[in-house]
Amino acid sequence: MARKMQAVTGDEGGSILKVEHVSKRYGKFVALDNISFDLPKGSHLLVLGPNGAGKTTLIKSIMDLINFNGRITVAGVNVKKNSSLAKTHIGYVPQNYAF
Repeated sequence: MARKMQAVTGDEGGSILKVEHVSKRYGKFVALDNISFDLPKGSHLLVLGPNGAGKTTLIKSIMDLINFNGRITVAGVNVKKNSSLAKTHIGYVPQNYAF
């Protein structure tokens, strides 16, 4: 089941994260179905949803840890072309963590 994700936006000073037509399938299971959103600089993104909604798949796609269809840019950097540079602009706070 596909769910639409929508970013809550504030500052319109350019995009820090742009997700364009991103899709990911695991066999017959559709984890992400044509997801698109544009997150302006100065904004935060909270990814929230039930198990199986595609949260982890979206984060793994943004971090270029899995193959996906579509385009993702972080601070104007295409994650498929230069994931190391894109990752310098990303902070991640998991729900559960342990040291």
